[in-house]
Amino acid sequence: MGRIQRLHLVVGLASLVFFTGTGLYLRFREPAMASTDLGPRMLLRAGHIYLLFSGLLNVVAGFSSDGRNVSRVGSVLLLSSPVVLAVGFCVEAARSALQRPLTMLGVFAATTGVLLQFIGFLAAARKSQH
Repeated sequence: MGRIQRLHLVVGLASLVFFTGTGLYLRFREPAMASTDLGPRMLLRAGHIYLLFSGLLNVVAGFSSDGRNVSRVGSVLLLSSPVVLAVGFCVEAARSALQRPLTMLGVFAATTGVLLQFIGFLAAARKSQH
C-alpha cells in the first residue's frame, strides 16, 4: 500500500470519527435539536452527512488510488474535502444561512476528486489493454 493510499485511509477514518463526534454533538446539543427550527436543523444534518460522505470516499480511494497525475490531483481534492466540510460544519452551521460556501467547496472538491480518480482509473485500464 502506497503512501497516498495510507493517507486516504487515515483521513477517511479520521473523518468517520469526526462524523461520529458531530452526531453526538447533534444528539446531545442544548437546546435539543427537536426544539430547533426545521431549517437550521436540516442544514446541520446535511453538513453532518457530508462529513460521512467525504470520509467514505477517502476510505474507498485508499484502496484504489493508482498514483497517476490525474489521480494525484483527485487525491488532493478528496483529501481536502473532509477538512473543508468539517470547518464548514463548525463555522457555517452557527449562522443558519442558506449560503454555505465552505460546504459547497467541500462537496465540489469531493465530486471533482472522484471524477479525476475515475479518469485516472480509465486511463490505467486502457493503457494496460494495449
